Amino acid sequence: MKKHIFPLFLLILLVACNTKDVQPDGYGHFEADDSFISSELPGKLISVKFKEGDVIKTGDTLAIVDTSSLSVKMIGFEAQEAAILSKINVLKAQKRVFESELAGLENEFERVLRLKEEGAATKQQYEKLEYQLLTARSQLATFPSQISAVYHEVEVVKSQSLLIRDQISKATICAASDGTVLEKYLSLGELVVPGKPILKMANMVDMYLRAYVSGNQLSSIALGQIVTIRIDASGGEYKELSGEVSWIANQSEFTPKIIQTKEERVNLVYAIKIKVKNTGELKIGMPGELILN
Repeated sequence: MKKHIFPLFLLILLVACNTKDVQPDGYGHFEADDSFISSELPGKLISVKFKEGDVIKTGDTLAIVDTSSLSVKMIGFEAQEAAILSKINVLKAQKRVFESELAGLENEFERVLRLKEEGAATKQQYEKLEYQLLTARSQLATFPSQISAVYHEVEVVKSQSLLIRDQISKATICAASDGTVLEKYLSLGELVVPGKPILKMANMVDMYLRAYVSGNQLSSIALGQIVTIRIDASGGEYKELSGEVSWIANQSEFTPKIIQTKEERVNLVYAIKIKVKNTGELKIGMPGELILN
């Protein structure tokens, strides 16, 4: 058994050396999908619940903008709505009174009409009641339009209230996705402006190696292809990771100055992105090497 130990050790050493000596097919740097978080509402930051380096989950509250002026407006609209609704109650009460009076006039008109036919009532009495009856009916007919107009006023105020409520809801700034806070631009008490970033965050779980390959290599690369990514490790060694080609440029470009290819004579290259799961060792800007499997 002992005589096989030395050859086996040489075999392992040979494989390790061959793996280490494999020349990369491309070089690049790691990047991540980043996003800027801003407020839709202007105002002063009254709460900041993040700092650089924090890991954020979807729905987490990041910051809160002061809404005291909006709350005052909201109270005013609520009072205005209550006052308008009281008008409706008054109109409905008046309508009931007119309906009662109209019913009495109709009964009296019927009575005078019978008396007139019997010759016991004058034409003047009849015409006076007929005029009163027509006037009462005309006045009663105006109530639906009056009540409808007041309801329209209520709807206008409600729409303004809904707008204020929507603005107040936007005062709480929440994370729309998971990520890590990379940069913080504003602090507690500072004024925010709609569209101006409060922070920058990025998805550090799924990272991408943006590498550059020559046109000759392009035919051997396809979307979804599994490739090997090599990064520097301690002791001058490499650590290998598995990645998937997620994007291939449709046109060539000149080699970026920060990228050193293995063939210095290649001036035009194609950019590709390889998606890599980050277990914690990858950082934005870290160099990496591409090895086509």
